[in-house]
Amino acid sequence: MTFGSLVLTIEQMRSVPQYWQKSADSQLFVYTAYGSSMLAIGLSALLHGLILVFLGVGLLRRSTNGALTQDRSSHATLVRMFWVWIAVSTVIITTVVTTLTTVSGA
Repeated sequence: MTFGSLVLTIEQMRSVPQYWQKSADSQLFVYTAYGSSMLAIGLSALLHGLILVFLGVGLLRRSTNGALTQDRSSHATLVRMFWVWIAVSTVIITTVVTTLTTVSGA
């Protein structure tokens, strides 16, 4: 599931509208306020997704090596708290963006 979300996040960031602007001797891509916001949200989601994959692989390796026991489960607890934080923040961001889109009529 996480790998799929990383691929979809990259694809979404590739489709953010951008414009080619020529000014004097320089040429560059510029983003609208919407595009900049979507890039910030997308990069944040990508970074957190990569952290989740890293922590998940570490947790898998520790569990297969027998390093996780009932007495030594702090690593699993911390990873679980981070996964829950990402899930809750994703629901909050999705609700806010959906509400703003519905209210603005976009």
